[in-house]
Amino acid sequence: MNNADMPAMAFEEITERNGSGSVTKFRNHKGLTKREHFAAMAMQGFLSSWAECDAVVLDDIASDAVGMADALLKALEQES
Repeated sequence: MNNADMPAMAFEEITERNGSGSVTKFRNHKGLTKREHFAAMAMQGFLSSWAECDAVVLDDIASDAVGMADALLKALEQES
Protein backbone atom coordinates (compact mmCIF):
# COMPACT_ATOMS: atom_id res chain seq x y z
CA MET A 1 0.00 0.00 0.00
CA ASN A 2 1.50 3.34 -0.98
CA ASN A 3 1.46 6.46 1.18
CA ALA A 4 -1.51 8.02 -0.65
CA ASP A 5 -3.67 4.98 0.12
CA MET A 6 -2.79 4.79 3.82
CA PRO A 7 -5.52 5.81 6.28
CA ALA A 8 -5.49 9.54 7.04
CA MET A 9 -6.49 9.05 10.65
CA ALA A 10 -4.92 6.79 13.21
CA PHE A 11 -6.47 3.38 13.50
CA GLU A 12 -7.07 1.34 16.55
CA GLU A 13 -6.16 -2.22 17.32
CA ILE A 14 -9.01 -4.00 19.04
CA THR A 15 -8.54 -7.04 21.24
CA GLU A 16 -11.47 -9.12 22.39
CA ARG A 17 -11.56 -12.11 24.67
CA ASN A 18 -14.35 -14.61 24.39
CA GLY A 19 -15.65 -17.02 27.03
CA SER A 20 -13.06 -19.70 26.24
CA GLY A 21 -10.19 -17.26 26.79
CA SER A 22 -9.11 -16.90 23.16
CA VAL A 23 -8.15 -13.49 21.87
CA THR A 24 -9.31 -11.91 18.65
CA LYS A 25 -7.33 -8.96 17.29
CA PHE A 26 -8.26 -6.84 14.34
CA ARG A 27 -7.50 -3.38 13.09
CA ASN A 28 -10.20 -0.88 12.36
CA HIS A 29 -8.98 1.57 9.72
CA LYS A 30 -11.98 2.44 7.64
CA GLY A 31 -12.29 5.98 6.42
CA LEU A 32 -10.55 8.41 4.14
CA THR A 33 -7.16 7.79 2.62
CA LYS A 34 -4.49 10.46 2.98
CA ARG A 35 -5.08 11.46 -0.65
CA GLU A 36 -8.82 11.86 -0.10
CA HIS A 37 -8.28 13.78 3.14
CA PHE A 38 -5.75 16.17 1.63
CA ALA A 39 -7.96 16.75 -1.42
CA ALA A 40 -10.95 17.48 0.82
CA MET A 41 -8.93 20.01 2.82
CA ALA A 42 -7.72 21.71 -0.37
CA MET A 43 -11.27 21.84 -1.75
CA GLN A 44 -12.54 23.26 1.53
CA GLY A 45 -9.95 26.03 1.27
CA PHE A 46 -10.98 26.84 -2.29
CA LEU A 47 -14.68 26.91 -1.44
CA SER A 48 -14.27 29.03 1.68
CA SER A 49 -13.80 32.09 -0.53
CA TRP A 50 -16.72 31.42 -2.92
CA ALA A 51 -20.28 32.55 -2.38
CA GLU A 52 -21.73 30.48 -5.23
CA CYS A 53 -20.35 27.95 -7.70
CA ASP A 54 -21.87 26.28 -10.72
CA ALA A 55 -21.26 22.63 -11.56
CA VAL A 56 -18.49 23.40 -14.07
CA VAL A 57 -16.55 25.47 -11.56
CA LEU A 58 -17.00 22.77 -8.90
CA ASP A 59 -15.58 20.14 -11.26
CA ASP A 60 -12.54 22.35 -11.88
CA ILE A 61 -12.07 22.97 -8.16
CA ALA A 62 -12.34 19.24 -7.44
CA SER A 63 -9.69 18.45 -10.08
CA ASP A 64 -7.40 21.16 -8.72
CA ALA A 65 -7.87 19.88 -5.16
CA VAL A 66 -6.88 16.34 -6.17
CA GLY A 67 -3.86 17.74 -8.01
CA MET A 68 -2.81 19.64 -4.90
CA ALA A 69 -3.21 16.50 -2.77
CA ASP A 70 -1.03 14.54 -5.20
CA ALA A 71 1.60 17.30 -5.17
CA LEU A 72 1.66 17.31 -1.36
CA LEU A 73 2.01 13.52 -1.20
CA LYS A 74 4.85 13.65 -3.75
CA ALA A 75 6.65 16.33 -1.75
CA LEU A 76 6.23 14.32 1.45
CA GLU A 77 7.68 11.24 -0.23
CA GLN A 78 10.75 13.22 -1.36
CA GLU A 79 11.44 14.42 2.19
CA SER A 80 11.96 10.89 3.51
